Amino acid sequence: MKINKNLLFIPIFLICVLTISYFAHSYYSKKEFKQKINFLIAKVEVSPALRCRFYDKKGNQLNMNSYTFYEFQKIISNDSIAKNENSSELKIYRRNKNGEFYVYLELEPD
Repeated sequence: MKINKNLLFIPIFLICVLTISYFAHSYYSKKEFKQKINFLIAKVEVSPALRCRFYDKKGNQLNMNSYTFYEFQKIISNDSIAKNENSSELKIYRRNKNGEFYVYLELEPD
């Protein structure tokens, strides 16, 4: 029985892709875990998939791989996103009528 060499290549290729994906995800998750975040939202964009992208007043986008923000969470401009170093808990703060921040939403990584 002859084994086609191309058929042998496919599982090896898939294993390599999965291994690389796993280590890349692990690297970025650890990097985000160690990162401290203090981000004041100036602009919110909602994608067709109802996911939100946030920008500060300088136009810098908040890029986070471990958290997904959805339109139904009602995160608006002037909300603040904060995360302590070596913590996975992300908090979204909103101002009350007195101008003081309160915790509006708490998120854990996806």
